[in-house]
Amino acid sequence: KNDSDADSCTPQAKKQKSQEANDGDIEGIVCTDKSYEDPNSLTCPGTKLNDFSKSMSSFAVDQVWALYDPRDDMPRNYAQIREIFESQLSLQVTLLEHVKTTKGEQSILSGCGRFEYGDTEIKSHLMFAHEMDHIKSAEEVIVNPRKGETWALFSDWNASWNSHLELQELPYRYDFVEVISEFDDLIGIQVAYMGRVEGYESVFNHAEQYGCIKIVIPPAEMQRFSHKVESVKLSGKEEEGIPFRSFKLNPAAMPRYYHVLEEVVETEIQIKDPTVVHQNGSTKDLPIIID
Repeated sequence: KNDSDADSCTPQAKKQKSQEANDGDIEGIVCTDKSYEDPNSLTCPGTKLNDFSKSMSSFAVDQVWALYDPRDDMPRNYAQIREIFESQLSLQVTLLEHVKTTKGEQSILSGCGRFEYGDTEIKSHLMFAHEMDHIKSAEEVIVNPRKGETWALFSDWNASWNSHLELQELPYRYDFVEVISEFDDLIGIQVAYMGRVEGYESVFNHAEQYGCIKIVIPPAEMQRFSHKVESVKLSGKEEEGIPFRSFKLNPAAMPRYYHVLEEVVETEIQIKDPTVVHQNGSTKDLPIIID
């Protein structure tokens, strides 16, 4: 099989693929996996809050897009678009690979940092999640979370992940955050934890996690960022019970088991000392808290 055929058989591609057979009409592509839909869907006049699907008209040459990582189908792989084949519903892209900073680094999972150009391949349009804001130079592409975006953090991340593949065990555990500052080379970046709004699977609002809401992630820990989670910011007027400035997150960038894990953690984990007990039983010192 060629790359395009292989990509279209991945779980993520199958989840998104619902296409009308009328002369390659790609406007009918929608997410049809019912397990990803909210039991309480928001209906907002003039706003497609439940539609994060993309058509071929969404793409342009030189854009950098996030692609779904086959390890767990989360959008943390990146590629730059070189050519668009509308009739074939595919794109020629140059893959972006993390610039390794030490000899021991083997496979960096993080969705931010410095990237260099890799192989050029043909990819099905179904493998593309969303466009990424980036800084481009002749040899590198830099991706960092931007203020106002929503991202997933690895809950159990530690610096040893980059040199010890055995520590990168599936399933990965995530915390969801809103980025509330731009990245600073000396300070790092500020984020606010988010928790799910009661009654909605993918509507999130600022909420306390590990004893705090806002924290600073220092530059040395930026690889805690797994992937950007596409979202729509809500006004609170959409429905009764929707908080002001909450977010509707794209379910395709959230693991299926998140809701189950959240309930298990709330009922089983007990914090017995000043350190934070994580979902896999490990402990981690409290992060820098923003007053």
